[in-house]
Amino acid sequence: MHAVIHSPQQAFSQQSSGAAASRSRSHSSATNKERQPEIAEDPLLRLFARCDEIEDSKGKGVIVDTAGRRIVCDAEETACLRQRGVSATWWARHVACLLHACHHSTTAAATDGLLIINEDDGWRRVAHGVWEGVQPIDKHKSAAQEEAGILETDYDDTHRRVGDGISGRALLLPPSWEVINSELYAIYAYLRRRVEVMEATGATQRCLILSYCKAALEGIEWEYRGQTPHNADRRTLLTAIPAQLTALRRKEGYAIFLWTPGHGGVVPNAVADATAKTYLAADHDRLIARDLAKRETRAPPAVRIRASRHRGPA
Repeated sequence: MHAVIHSPQQAFSQQSSGAAASRSRSHSSATNKERQPEIAEDPLLRLFARCDEIEDSKGKGVIVDTAGRRIVCDAEETACLRQRGVSATWWARHVACLLHACHHSTTAAATDGLLIINEDDGWRRVAHGVWEGVQPIDKHKSAAQEEAGILETDYDDTHRRVGDGISGRALLLPPSWEVINSELYAIYAYLRRRVEVMEATGATQRCLILSYCKAALEGIEWEYRGQTPHNADRRTLLTAIPAQLTALRRKEGYAIFLWTPGHGGVVPNAVADATAKTYLAADHDRLIARDLAKRETRAPPAVRIRASRHRGPA
């Protein structure tokens, strides 16, 4: 296999015409190769570009860091993508493109969080995965490599740019945290990085974020409107996320959230999920842990005893 990037419209037309069985061969067509740079330049289109090496559970995956971690979907996710990936991804992309046309997003990502419980001490280990799509060709880097005599095939270049669009970290959490906290953590980690980019470059960040955790998105909305229930552990993240949104607004930036069905064949979700699963075994993120610790709040007691003034016996 050579070119691994293809757009949802191409895959949809192939499946509709009965050519889905030859999908891998058609990906390397000259037309598709010509469209790859165009897709990668757009922050939303590249999010929906697909990579066979990630989607196939029997594939080699894509290396994303110096530790040699490979991102690849598991067998269950692969089966789901083969069954519903084309149509589900196409419609998710359609809705996302409508939002993109209105807001002119400068960056887009799919986020996912996972949580496992240590049976010995009850502590939760969380990992998040972020997929920002295959990154555009860096002409300056390519020229520097050429001057240094480093030759990179189209296949290697594509894999590297796919890996550049994937990121993830792990976090060790107290026993009181729940699954929804992992999803909030994934969103927070991505927004925090966008704020860092904004502060470093001064560029406006208009973010489009895909998440399949409806409860997390509703929690962010409630907190933004000042209607969040007083849950101490969850409130830590729910206050941290609006703080990042406030920081983005300093440069006229903001974030738009789009709910997409989980494990339903939407490719960006699947890549973020595979990334989170891979990073469960990584070292936990101490910087974010310290930042969240500063925001830790205390919940009021479940039962309050209110003292009332009353007159004694006459």
